[in-house]
Amino acid sequence: MATYDDSVKYIYDITSSKAFRDRIIELGYDGVEAQESGLQTFGFVDSNQFKNIDNTNPTSNPDIRYSSRIEVDMSEKERYEVLKDKKIQPQEIEIDKDFDIEFSFLENNIKSVVEKTLVPKLRELGYLKKYKTTVVDVDFEFTGRGTSKSLHSQENYYGGNLGDFAKVVLNMQKLLDNSVLLEIHTDKGKGTPRENSRLVQTYVLLSAFRDGNAIKPVQFEVKQYIDNNNRLYLAVALTKIETGVKGNTAPQNEERTYLLPVSNISIAQLIQKNQPSG
Repeated sequence: MATYDDSVKYIYDITSSKAFRDRIIELGYDGVEAQESGLQTFGFVDSNQFKNIDNTNPTSNPDIRYSSRIEVDMSEKERYEVLKDKKIQPQEIEIDKDFDIEFSFLENNIKSVVEKTLVPKLRELGYLKKYKTTVVDVDFEFTGRGTSKSLHSQENYYGGNLGDFAKVVLNMQKLLDNSVLLEIHTDKGKGTPRENSRLVQTYVLLSAFRDGNAIKPVQFEVKQYIDNNNRLYLAVALTKIETGVKGNTAPQNEERTYLLPVSNISIAQLIQKNQPSG
């Protein structure tokens, strides 16, 4: 980095000059350091060299002017603007070898029947426990009660089958690690009979997994309480993205190539029904 003292012009005026920038690059420097009105100032050739070390949710956009993150109680349109260019990599699911419940049973029975078999098995295998993820700065627990509530939401509101729900739980940590923060909101029941005085805020996370030729979004809800007795709820969303497969006549030992690459699923595709109009 080149160093200048008491520059005649402001450093912005200097570094904004194309001739100056070209010369700096030619000399092998990536920026300048100057004393400007008694203060140490830095100017970079490439704005992506400047990083905010306090940003816990950094953007991939190289221009620092567009650094943004999800804030508490953002409007739907504000959240869409933050999320529209972000991408997520759907995860390949794995089934625990000790999980001996048939998925056909989970897919073809109602919640009350599935719950009696599924909850004890998840507890036995150690999936009802505390989890954490770098996406949110709180620890949280997935409990038998959380499983029951999530199964209810899955069956009554999201429409997916309960076999998908089990696949999510068996791959919980992987999906949490790959999730994106979608929303943070305070108690939506505040001022109504549904108000929860213990609830600080709710974090809504989005992840996804690949199931055959489909991408299935997963929504996690982490509820943060004043006593830090935080809880995790989840549900597999109804909407799925059919990706298709190239070369379906390829030999069986040849790896399948998806029309929609696993690393190129946009958040907008997964939440397209939430895109604000206009």
